[in-house]
Amino acid sequence: MPTAQIIDTPQKAVTHLRGTAVPKILGDFKQAVVGRKVINAGYLTVYGEAYPFVELDDGTFITAAADDEGNGPGVLKAENYDANLEEGLCQTEATAA
Repeated sequence: MPTAQIIDTPQKAVTHLRGTAVPKILGDFKQAVVGRKVINAGYLTVYGEAYPFVELDDGTFITAAADDEGNGPGVLKAENYDANLEEGLCQTEATAA
């Protein structure tokens, strides 16, 4: 199992990450997604590219992008080392038809 540190509070973000906006971004994102139920997952095709997504029960889509401006798709990974689970949705495996 790789060594990882979970940064899941604005206070930890201030201590461990660069960028003054990061604590607010983390807090806003958590408010939007924590407690929601995942109802769907797949790919959204935009301009000929396939973006991995997770859809939540309130209609929110979480997408994987190469950067914060959405310039190209990224990778969504589901990992649980205790259960020997490592799955991913990535653009390199899917392109829009």
